[in-house]
Amino acid sequence: MLKDNIKIGIIGCNYWGRNILRSLIENSGCCSSFYIVGCSDEYYPSNLHIINQRYPYLNTTLKTSELIESPDVDALVIATDISMHYDIAKRAILNGKHLLIDKLIASTSDEAAELVELSHVKQKVLMVASPLEYAPPGVKIKEIINKRKLGKIYYITSSRLNLGMYRPDINVVWDLACHDVSLQIWWLNELPVCIWASGRESAYRGIYDTAFISMEYPSGTLTNIEVSWLSPVKLRQMVIAGSRKMLVFDDTESTKEKIKIYDKGADLRDPENFDEFQLSYRSGDVVSPKLDIYEPLGKVVAEFFECLDNNYKKPMTNGEKGIQVIKILEAIERSLRKNGHIEKIDNILHLEPNVSLKS
Repeated sequence: MLKDNIKIGIIGCNYWGRNILRSLIENSGCCSSFYIVGCSDEYYPSNLHIINQRYPYLNTTLKTSELIESPDVDALVIATDISMHYDIAKRAILNGKHLLIDKLIASTSDEAAELVELSHVKQKVLMVASPLEYAPPGVKIKEIINKRKLGKIYYITSSRLNLGMYRPDINVVWDLACHDVSLQIWWLNELPVCIWASGRESAYRGIYDTAFISMEYPSGTLTNIEVSWLSPVKLRQMVIAGSRKMLVFDDTESTKEKIKIYDKGADLRDPENFDEFQLSYRSGDVVSPKLDIYEPLGKVVAEFFECLDNNYKKPMTNGEKGIQVIKILEAIERSLRKNGHIEKIDNILHLEPNVSLKS
């Protein structure tokens, strides 16, 4: 186990960085062995003014190296631009730090694989902050699919749209589609075998702000992901069609009705001849299952604390899964650049680390 009084620092104090910081502070209040010791943001110094106003008792620094190299810091949260993750994370692991990294652990799968391998060698926790997999709707949908309440999954469609925010370091696929990719491979418990995508660079040349992504899985399930920074309305909606029932998940709905399960479908009666060929359509009840109420980010932070305090337990959103998501995003990017070329994915996503974490 780690020593008592585990000290955590945060690098990157943007919007999400501040949210993670708030959740860290709230959860550390329930765990007397964890302390937040400082924040750094040398890339956007104005963010530190907000931290100083909200949390005047926290130390802040413009020098990221102070937290990375400090022997008094046991773990770090990295919430900078994704393009900066690899360099900061590598230095941090080499300096003996456990890591919670926001959204994507690196900009390429090669960088991500290096970080994961290094974390195993150094026996450090490497966790991805992916709140949707800890959120009540995500957990409930996973449970529903696992219990086969929807039957065989035919397809999943997803729309994640809003106006902005344009990012200089990544396109809309890496900013938004990463969430849907991560959810889909977790829900289905399988990885896609082929991917094709199309998109547009509407506002800035070289930066896709709209993309339409299709993926096929070994089970035969088809999925489609629609993402855009150029939408007049904010949409966060998924449809899952199964052989027994269908499900709609709308993350913009009230907590009580984010998920609706429809007893609807089409049943084919076995015909004795072509004249008897006919479909029977079902239209039954609509049910909104009860969801637990808690903040997803709080669950992310709680799991990170548990991993630190439990012999380096491997988190659910671990580094290996982070590599898988990035490899899929890279395949989507290749298809976009090749005007919708079908990218086949074989076994390159199935990764086994050479060195395991402590048991």
